[in-house]
Amino acid sequence: NLPFDIVIQTISTESPTVEAERPTLELAGNFHLTDDHLGEGGAKQKYARNIEAIRTLFQLEEEHRGATAEEQQVLSQYVGWGGLADAFDPNKDSWAKEYAELKGLLSEDEYAATRSSTLNAHYTSPTVIRGIYDAVERMGFRSGNILEPSMGVGNFFGMLPDSMADSRLYGVELDSITGRIAKKLYPKADITVAGFETTDRRDFYDLAVGNVPFGQYKVNDKAYNKLGFSIHNYFFAKAIDQVRPGGIVAFVTSRYTMDSKDSTARKHMAERADLLGAIRLPNNAFRANAGTFIIGVKERRVLDMRFVFKMIVFPFWLITAFLALMLKWTLNLSAFVLALPMLYIFGCGLYTLYCREWMQFLILLVAEFGCFVLIFMGALIADAAERFSGWVAGL
Repeated sequence: NLPFDIVIQTISTESPTVEAERPTLELAGNFHLTDDHLGEGGAKQKYARNIEAIRTLFQLEEEHRGATAEEQQVLSQYVGWGGLADAFDPNKDSWAKEYAELKGLLSEDEYAATRSSTLNAHYTSPTVIRGIYDAVERMGFRSGNILEPSMGVGNFFGMLPDSMADSRLYGVELDSITGRIAKKLYPKADITVAGFETTDRRDFYDLAVGNVPFGQYKVNDKAYNKLGFSIHNYFFAKAIDQVRPGGIVAFVTSRYTMDSKDSTARKHMAERADLLGAIRLPNNAFRANAGTFIIGVKERRVLDMRFVFKMIVFPFWLITAFLALMLKWTLNLSAFVLALPMLYIFGCGLYTLYCREWMQFLILLVAEFGCFVLIFMGALIADAAERFSGWVAGL
């Protein structure tokens, strides 16, 4: 008969169940390539590595995260589909299993893009990459904005020397699968998954490196369509415009860049850049992983500082000679003062004529003519001054 209810409740004294914490994954930074045998092996081996890399990429994208160091190692084995056209041929009985697997793994758009890449998706061996960086370093490059305009999965980024570690990396890759793999391998780089023709950063880069696509087909880029260049020469022409004055372009390219009977592309490059060097690679340089033959290294020249120096020094010489005559110094001294710049201008004029640098040749021709005009004017004024002095003395 109590005025309140009594409720008896059993209280558990057991510890609550705690869910096991998921291990925290340590995501990697930019991948560092150390495998000198990357891309070597038979066609079936390359295919298997490509498939494993693609499956790893899809898993990372599904989990919305970056790659660990172990996953980056798997991704780095992706070498593209150059030389693997059999995997896309439904009539190849020996590749029937791989054909079906690839068809089921990729979307229609991914499959179409991957199949079309068999023409030019060739990846550069570490030996060649290391040689290019050695050459660029000897030319004085240390750090800056680096562009790889057809980067694949970014082997050039992966082998960046420690001496250039402070550089900022920019990459462009047309193929979707390849570009997305590159982003996982180099999360600190600025990578655009699109064609080179969609990008434009003029006078921005200090160094452009890479193994450019090659073939007889052209790229539809409104700014360069009028040139009519094949794809490999197009990459040179555009890269030269993208680097700053004094910047370096170092590309592996088709041998036809140098060997073609049509010299239009070479003339276009020569008008905008100085050829710093070229190396003819042996025929088997890419046999283990792909196939192209020559490396060209060019430096953009918007304004030649040596020419600027000439045009600053020459007026000084000319004015000095003119004043010498005006002050009635000996004609021998005046002739000596003018002789050196006149001979130098003449020599430079011959060289610019040989190089077909018409504008510089015209300027030097005017400078040479200016020397003769000043000599003539100085002599006339000195003679007139002498006659005037004689006339005044006779008064």
